[in-house]
Order: sequence, then C-alpha cells, then structure tokens
Amino acid sequence: MISLEEGTKLLVLCRKTLVYYLKTRKILECDCDITEKNKPVLLDVCLWDGKEIRGQATTHQKAPLWPTLQELVIQAATGDPKQLPLQSGELSRITLTIAIFIHFKKLSKPELTRIGTQQGLCITFKNNRGVLWPKEVEALRHDERKVFELLCQKAILPPHSYLNPQALLESFEVIQFSEKT
Repeated sequence: MISLEEGTKLLVLCRKTLVYYLKTRKILECDCDITEKNKPVLLDVCLWDGKEIRGQATTHQKAPLWPTLQELVIQAATGDPKQLPLQSGELSRITLTIAIFIHFKKLSKPELTRIGTQQGLCITFKNNRGVLWPKEVEALRHDERKVFELLCQKAILPPHSYLNPQALLESFEVIQFSEKT
C-alpha cells in the first residue's frame, strides 16, 4: 500500500510535471522512487480551482502507477473535454488530487453481496467498464440492486448486465492524496 509519504512524493512529482509541461509542452523526465510504481492500478487525477473542478482524467484500464499518473495530470490539465486547457498563469490557484484504486476483489455472486461503506464497485463486460466511487455506493447502499443497476448504467450496459456470468464485477478501495489548500 502507498504510504502518506509516498503519496506526498507523487503529488510533488505531478506538480513538477504540470509546471514543466505547461511551460515547455514536453513531459518532465524524472524517476519515481515509489515502491509500487509498476503495480497496475486504476487512477483518477482531479485539478481543483477552489471548489470547482478545473480538469479531470481517469484511467479505464489498469496501468502502471508511474508514468501513467504523469500522463493523467497532463491530460487533466490540457485534454479534459469539459474544460478549457489550463494555462500556466492559473497554476497558483490549482490544487491536485490523486485517487488510486486498490484492493480489487472479484464479486462472484452480486445478488448475495453486502456492500460495505468504504468500497467502490467496478464492472467490466465486453468492451465496457463502469466505476462507482465509494461515495456514490454509500449514497445508495440501502438498495444493492439499484447500486448494481447504476453501475451498469455508468458502463452503458443494460441494467441487469451485472448478473451475466461473463461480467467481471469487482469491489475496490480508494486511497486519495490531495495538496493542502
């Protein structure tokens, strides 16, 4: 598991990458001395301007932590289709948040699954993938069927696809690191 110290290092490296990229349009050459840098994970990077999202990027397939995280921070800043590209003059107002999805556990019988309070859910079926964050799951936890149907909706699948034996349904936890504001 990634420690608080390693999470802080990742935030620093992401900030340096972002500053360098916005100045040069080149990716910063740097090494990441995090013990689990090659471990395949799902990631989410969010750039905040106060309480407003200024850019976001998420992996849809498990990939090595580094350099995927470096690529995502650039994508969040310059490639989020819902936002204008970030300008270097905005950097002083931007706060980075990194979410690392860990401890994936296959759910073999979703109809018998009791959903925990700190877990997210992921479905992969055919070429579609949907993810519900722990907060989203918690909000609907009292109705497991609705949770799984919403998960299918996020994957652009019919509502009962989670019952298909070929669907991969997993629970996961999220470790989140954020710069101080």
